[in-house]
Parts: sequence; C-alpha cells; structure tokens
Amino acid sequence: MKDQTSAWAKVGQFSSGIEAEIARAVLEAGGFEARVMGNDSVGIFGPNFMGSSSRGTFVIVPGPQAAAAERYLAQRAESLAEGGGFGASEDAFDDPDPNDTDDPAR
Repeated sequence: MKDQTSAWAKVGQFSSGIEAEIARAVLEAGGFEARVMGNDSVGIFGPNFMGSSSRGTFVIVPGPQAAAAERYLAQRAESLAEGGGFGASEDAFDDPDPNDTDDPAR
C-alpha cells in the first residue's frame, strides 16, 4: 500500500497534541488541508492525548501548500503575540491561497 503522507510536508512541530490540533484548526479555517501526526499517538487516552509528547507532534499539509501554510501560521502566531488573537480582523492577514507554491517547477 502506498504511503498516504509521502506527498505531504511538515509545517510545524509542537510539544503537545493540543498545540498541534490548534495549528491544524487554524490552517483548516484558512482553507488548507492539514493533518496532525506524532510518534506517540496511540489512542484516545494514550501518551499523546493532548499532553506533552517526548518526541513531539507535528502538522503536515500537502506539499504544494507547504510554503503558503507556513506563512499563514506565522502571520496568525504574530497576531497572537501582539495581542490580536486568532480572532483578529481578517483585514490584517494575507488572503490564504492553498495552491500557492514557491516551487519553481510549477
């Protein structure tokens, strides 16, 4: 069976499952397809159930969306750090384009 994540790219690594889930939700709200992956995820009450993970938890997106997704997450994190929160005015952010890519082959 083909690896379903082979065409996906990591856009963030987090120390807990809840942080990764928040990043995934932010990306999905921006129109990106995202998944949370982790080495310690073993079930609903396993070692990575929204708590700390010794190996980290990461968020992946389809490869062509990676550059745009990273920029989008960075913009949202900057707004949060400035006190704007994730609910800041949409005018403060670039319009996300999940099809945007920095790949010169495209």
